[in-house]
Amino acid sequence: MTAGFTGRIVAVEQVPAAPLPTAPTWGPVRLTLRFPRELPVAVEPLLITGETGRADVLFVRYGPDRTIQFGFDHWGVGGALSDPIAIDTAAVQHLEVRMASLFPPGSSEAAARTEIHLNGKLVFTPLFVAYDNPAGEITVARNDIGASSCTALFSGQVMLVERLPE
Repeated sequence: MTAGFTGRIVAVEQVPAAPLPTAPTWGPVRLTLRFPRELPVAVEPLLITGETGRADVLFVRYGPDRTIQFGFDHWGVGGALSDPIAIDTAAVQHLEVRMASLFPPGSSEAAARTEIHLNGKLVFTPLFVAYDNPAGEITVARNDIGASSCTALFSGQVMLVERLPE
């Protein structure tokens, strides 16, 4: 049996999560992720739909005592924050996102309210209805559109991005 890694780490680089496929795929999204072990004083992107000037941004805001808040920014209109949620930063988390922009425009789901579930529990329902998203544009863990509500990258680890059945 070996003693483990005995070398020296000379650099660490965060690699952004790969975007979802470019062809529109519809339905709620589940992110399997880990928040950073040491929560930074930051607001970071989780899932963005749409384009610059007409987008919806789901973000995480880190708070004191290992708490987080989810936030929703409906570009040009306003936003909302969830109540603080205690989080185990060592644990894998399952975040399910359901919002209008994850469904085809004109479908019955396209008018549905936004719901965020963490580990199977409903934790956030902002009152905003997301913009329609005819091109199905979705970005995970990156803010490529320059939204002012969060930083450029999620500093945790996204392990899996999957579409759930409608």
